[in-house]
Amino acid sequence: MMVRRLRVLAWLVICITGAIGLASAAHLGPRKDAPDDAMRAAVAAETLPRYRIHANQQYRATVTNWGIFGNYRDLLIDSSTLGTPDTLLAPGFESPPHSQIGYIYDIGLWVGGIVGGDTLVSTGSKDYPSRYEMHPQDDAPPVFADSLGDEEYRAQYADTLTDPTIVLSDEIDGPHRPLPVHVDQVTRLVDDPEFDDGLIVEITVTNIGVQTIHDMWIGWAADADVGKRTRPQYYNDDLSGFRTSNLMLDGQSYDIDAAWSIDNDGDPDTLSAMFDDQSARAAIATMYLGGEPALPLQ
Repeated sequence: MMVRRLRVLAWLVICITGAIGLASAAHLGPRKDAPDDAMRAAVAAETLPRYRIHANQQYRATVTNWGIFGNYRDLLIDSSTLGTPDTLLAPGFESPPHSQIGYIYDIGLWVGGIVGGDTLVSTGSKDYPSRYEMHPQDDAPPVFADSLGDEEYRAQYADTLTDPTIVLSDEIDGPHRPLPVHVDQVTRLVDDPEFDDGLIVEITVTNIGVQTIHDMWIGWAADADVGKRTRPQYYNDDLSGFRTSNLMLDGQSYDIDAAWSIDNDGDPDTLSAMFDDQSARAAIATMYLGGEPALPLQ
C-alpha cells in the first residue's frame, strides 16, 4: 500500500514478577507540501534536546523529543521544574521509583527504507560510536497533552540534518543522508492497576521528502543495562530474548509478541546471596500493538 503517513502503536512494559523491536512495512509517498529543507534544518540545529519524566507508583521513565527513550545522554533532572537537586540523573526506566534500579539505558527509534534505489536509515541512537540523527522540531520539551492517558506527553522530531558537526558521518557509508521523515510521538501512562506497569507509545511517521520511501520499516534498538546504577559494571550482564504467547480477551484470541531484557541473575547481595531492595528482579519488555496508514497518498 502507498501511504504518506504511518501510525504505529507499541507498549513498553516493566514486568514486576537488548534487542527490542517492532516492524511495519509500507511505502511512504512524499508530501506535496514539504517545507523548505534549509529552513527546517536551521530550526532543528538551533534547538536543544529536551525530555520529560513519566511517573507513577510502579516506575519512572524518561521520554525525549529526539527519538530516544531513557537517559542516553546522562541528562540531569531540572530542579527548576521538578523541585529536585540537579545533581540527580533522570531515570531511564526505573522501578521501583527513586530506587536507581534501571531497566533501560536507551531505546532509539530507527526508521529505514529505500529511497531512489538506496537503502537509508534514520536512527534515534546508536552506541559505539555514539550518534543520533533525530532532532527536535522546536525548542519545546515534550508537552503535556491530556486526552486518552492519565499522563500523556507529545513530542515532535525529524531526521533532516546533514551537517557533519551535528550528525556524525557513518564509518562505512560516509556523510549521513536523511530519509527524511517527521515523527509525532505520544506517550501515555495509564494509572490503572491492570496497566500501570507499562507505557503506551504511539508514533506517526510522515515522509517529508520529495521521493517515495519504499519498503519502509520501523524498529527500536535498545540498550537495557539492567541493574542498580551504583553497582560496579551493572551493565555488563544483561540477557535478552523474544517470546510469543497467546492472550484470550473477551472471547477473542490475540497473539502477543514481546522482546525482553533482564539481569542475568537478578543481582543478589554479594555476601548473603539473598535478594534485597538493591536487586533487579523484574524484566523490561516491548510489545507491538498494531499499525495503520494514517494518511493515504493523494
